[in-house]
Amino acid sequence: MSPNLAEVTLGNAAEQQLERILAHPRFSGSARLSEFLRFVARASLDGDLGSTKEVVIAAEVYGRGTGYDPQVDSTVRSEASRLRARLREYYVGDGQFDPVVVEIARGGYAPVFRYRNPAPPSPVTGAGRPGAEDGPSDGGSSGDWLHGARTGDLGFADRRVAPV
Repeated sequence: MSPNLAEVTLGNAAEQQLERILAHPRFSGSARLSEFLRFVARASLDGDLGSTKEVVIAAEVYGRGTGYDPQVDSTVRSEASRLRARLREYYVGDGQFDPVVVEIARGGYAPVFRYRNPAPPSPVTGAGRPGAEDGPSDGGSSGDWLHGARTGDLGFADRRVAPV
């Protein structure tokens, strides 16, 4: 069965987004993090989620041998934490208007690619959310908001590389 148009479009956009991120100075200056992101992103886009396991990443990206023990060596976990932080920094800064967002959730290493969808205008305020132009209505600081939305709620579409 051939992929549908939504899968092909996101796949192409995901590839382009991966290259955009890797070319950014935040990533191009760190060969190890770039290789980590490239490896897990390619595996995810190819549907090879078995390659996003810690021991596989340790061997393929960091050259650890078959004796790699994640209980003793935390390299992959530490680097994944650094990678997640760099991705967040990228999307708060220069990548804030990029059409595709790449995230790696804690507890795993498989990246998720998704389109960034702006929140539809609210008939009450026209800003995407009722009261958004006034800042957060839940008592949080305005620093928790990014373009009218809480940083944890950026109005993304489905998280999978699947049709929406």
